[in-house]
Amino acid sequence: LIAQDVNVKYYLPQEIKKEDVIKTDAGLTVEYDSEKNQLYVSGTFNLAAGQTRTFSVETKDIWEYSQSSLDSLRTEADQLFKPLEKTAYFAQAVSLKSDINANLDKMAQIQGDAVTPEDKIRAYRESKILKDSVDGKIAGMRDLVTQASAAGNLFGFVGGAQSIAVWGLIVIISAGFIF
Repeated sequence: LIAQDVNVKYYLPQEIKKEDVIKTDAGLTVEYDSEKNQLYVSGTFNLAAGQTRTFSVETKDIWEYSQSSLDSLRTEADQLFKPLEKTAYFAQAVSLKSDINANLDKMAQIQGDAVTPEDKIRAYRESKILKDSVDGKIAGMRDLVTQASAAGNLFGFVGGAQSIAVWGLIVIISAGFIF
């Protein structure tokens, strides 16, 4: 029945940083909540009886991984796969590479299907989980390449850190037969 002042406080998605906010409606300020580690917009507005008001906040579209970044991850996986082709780690490498490619394809599909801002945010969060998985699998491939290169040296062809012990046993057994 009467006009009143209304406090507005709306939390923005967690991924938004202050530099990502392009424009807000007049009367809104962007602030940071240190307890929630999240930005929010707030303001006080005088509304007449029965009046409603819609506010808008314009942000940069940070809700997707670019196709070039997905291609870069795919290329990195391909480059890590090549040195493992004729090693004992080939089966593991095939499994990791196929998982990486499947996750990257799923990321592209999820992001391509998103239309509304809510869908884009949800797709980005799902893609982030998949990207973290891809990063872990690429790190696993790097470890395999390191192990394969260590196994290629003079002492390591039998199997990494245990190779010196194996060579020692071979020398001792050979010496035992000779003497």
